[in-house]
Amino acid sequence: MNWHDQLKIAILEKNTQKAFDLITQVPTENLTTMEDLLSAQELISQGIELLEKDKEELQKQMLRIKLAKKFLD
Repeated sequence: MNWHDQLKIAILEKNTQKAFDLITQVPTENLTTMEDLLSAQELISQGIELLEKDKEELQKQMLRIKLAKKFLD
C-alpha cells in the first residue's frame, strides 16, 4: 500500500498517531508529478486539520480535569 492510501485510511479512521507519522515521513522521492504533489498537499492539509481538532479536544479535556480537580480540592 502506498503512502497516499495509508494517509487516506488514517484520516478516514481518525487515527491521529498514524496520520502524524505519515505526515512527518513524506516520501518525496515518490512525488514526481504535479498530480502527486497536489494530492499529497491536500492529504497533508486534511491530516493537519485532523491533528488540530484532536489537539483542541485534548485541551478541552485537560481543562475539564483541572476544573474537576479544583472542585475536589
